[in-house]
Amino acid sequence: MRKNLTLYLLLLLTALLPACDEDDRIETAADLIESIEAGVWPDNALRVDVKIRFRKEVQYSINYWPTSDPLQVTETSITDASGEHTTTLLFLEPETRYSFTVKAVSGGAQTESDAYNFTTHMLPPDVPEYKLHQNSTEMNIPGYVMLTRMDKPGFITMINSLGKVVWYQNIGKSVKVAGFDPKTNTIVSILGEAPLKTFTGEWIEVIDLYGNTVMSALHPTVYAHHEIRFLPDGDLIMVNFVPRAFDLTAHGGSSNDTIWGPGYTVMDIEGKIKTQWDCYDEMNPMDIPTSINSVANGLPEKPSWLHSNSINYDEEGYLYMTLLFIDQVWKIDPKTGKVIYRAGRNGNIDLPEEAYTSGIHAAEPLGPNKVLLFDNGQKNKITRALIYDINEAEKKGTLELNVSLPIEYFTQYQGSVE
Repeated sequence: MRKNLTLYLLLLLTALLPACDEDDRIETAADLIESIEAGVWPDNALRVDVKIRFRKEVQYSINYWPTSDPLQVTETSITDASGEHTTTLLFLEPETRYSFTVKAVSGGAQTESDAYNFTTHMLPPDVPEYKLHQNSTEMNIPGYVMLTRMDKPGFITMINSLGKVVWYQNIGKSVKVAGFDPKTNTIVSILGEAPLKTFTGEWIEVIDLYGNTVMSALHPTVYAHHEIRFLPDGDLIMVNFVPRAFDLTAHGGSSNDTIWGPGYTVMDIEGKIKTQWDCYDEMNPMDIPTSINSVANGLPEKPSWLHSNSINYDEEGYLYMTLLFIDQVWKIDPKTGKVIYRAGRNGNIDLPEEAYTSGIHAAEPLGPNKVLLFDNGQKNKITRALIYDINEAEKKGTLELNVSLPIEYFTQYQGSVE
């Protein structure tokens, strides 16, 4: 009886296995994919929707490439889907024919469709375009450079290493500052015109790569400018002006004169202000007669005293702010607001003479007390990349990196380094 039962079970399993194999067999793409359509967005020449109707639940991705260059393949992330699903392809060159295939997996079976084609459109006439004046490489460098246009309507564009626009967004407002955050795949920006202060924006906005608005907050009296970025906890931090009234009659000014000093503001992702900080507890214009005289005489220090132009953070959460007019980088404790040190000319860190800058920008911490900086070199017309390595306890620092750019790349006022 036991042998008969065993034989019966074996026969049953043998009968079931071919049936299961028959149900799950995927021989062609048509077994999983019912239809594929591709179309360029009507309002963006470089975004293409690929609409796919699946016959079963699948995981799928899309491979796409310029038809003329089959080796330049980009693959989208793997997506779960059933029924109809759409993926938008990004980072495409204008007026270019592309080919693509759909790779789909269901259960243990997988398939890939035949190649389909689409052609991107011409850039609209108001989208900025760029010319590559020099190319010393013989290959495409991975990644993109993001550029902004400050007039209205402002644009944010991304270009490849050949200078071709591969992404753009009409912002509708003047773009004061914008930065890409790779952790969230979003762009954070300072937009518009603050009514009481030139060169500052009144809108703080975050958009995704598809042009969708993640956050938009109106802050006309924050006076944000120059720098905005995400913090590790998801909040936003930005450089801003902080107006403060001073009696400058002894220095040729008025009894209620206004100085615009540096500060920073932290907002949550809803646009609500959480923290605001300013420089006046650390440095007061009344204590620096030379700056008071220049303020009273109407020199640039009055509308932008000290002139902060970047803020960043290290892995321990401390902040680093660069101040252009005094050529210093400050380390700030965000919990207490205390300035831990001021590294640079006339600061409180002992540095070698060659470490001093003439137009400091772009604090990029590489670790606690080690910060990469950009020196415009306004006095000697030589632009440099520098790394300060600070011994906080001893109040001393060394210049770990000192790289000068060729003189033809000198930049008077702006610049960055990564």
